Amino acid sequence: MSSLTLVGSHAATAMSPALWTRAFEIAEVSSSYDAWEVADVADLPDVESALRGGRTDAANVTMPWKHWAATVADEAHPDVTVSGVANLLFLRSGALFAMNTDIAAVRAATSGRTFGSALLLGAGGAAHAAAFALQGRIDRLVISDVDRSSAAGLDGYNGSASVVDWSDRAVDLDSYDLVINATPIGRDGSEDQLAWGTGELAPTATVYDFVYADTRNAAEAYTADRGIDLIDGWTHLFHQADAMVRPLGLPERMSDALRRSIREICPASAGINR
Repeated sequence: MSSLTLVGSHAATAMSPALWTRAFEIAEVSSSYDAWEVADVADLPDVESALRGGRTDAANVTMPWKHWAATVADEAHPDVTVSGVANLLFLRSGALFAMNTDIAAVRAATSGRTFGSALLLGAGGAAHAAAFALQGRIDRLVISDVDRSSAAGLDGYNGSASVVDWSDRAVDLDSYDLVINATPIGRDGSEDQLAWGTGELAPTATVYDFVYADTRNAAEAYTADRGIDLIDGWTHLFHQADAMVRPLGLPERMSDALRRSIREICPASAGINR
């Protein structure tokens, strides 16, 4: 594996290239990880061509192209087939293969835990991954997105799910055991905006935040002040990256290298010990 690429509309500002580049250095693996800014659907054939032609060995696919990644592949992991979203593309025996390491990350970060009720904020690729990864471990799932039709169309989840308007997402907020932020809210590190809006979470709740930032954001501040369990975006990023190691044929020492790289980038990311 000599080259990896991050593909997405905000790839240039993502942390993944720095994380992987440093991890390669730590593990003494000769490889590279670059960002490819793709904001227009018209550019996606170039991404496919680069993968099939060997100009890049693998591509992490981020918003808003995770559904595209699932459809462009020749073969797919069962998680992708059922959930309809993928975030990793690479050639396997000549075929373009799709995986969803977001699903693997949610499973790893919440391993062994069950939740009575959960509020899922967002309806994009990350939300699909969270819903699918947690099915069978949530008794009741409530989904809310600024686009209600997108929330209602969330597929890949076979449990009991209902949809509420975005303006009503904080209603009965303290009844949830788990609140998942699968939106970009908090990405800029702002401490004054919570994805779930106003209202108080139950003291025993868990927050799963896909967002990671190099400065303290509102979810981190809120949960720390109240002693609420937080599975932060750095924890998710580690598990998401770690799930790539074996499929891409990278040496096992990359797992520790990725953990060390995250600690260097964000020393407060103790949650990666999960």
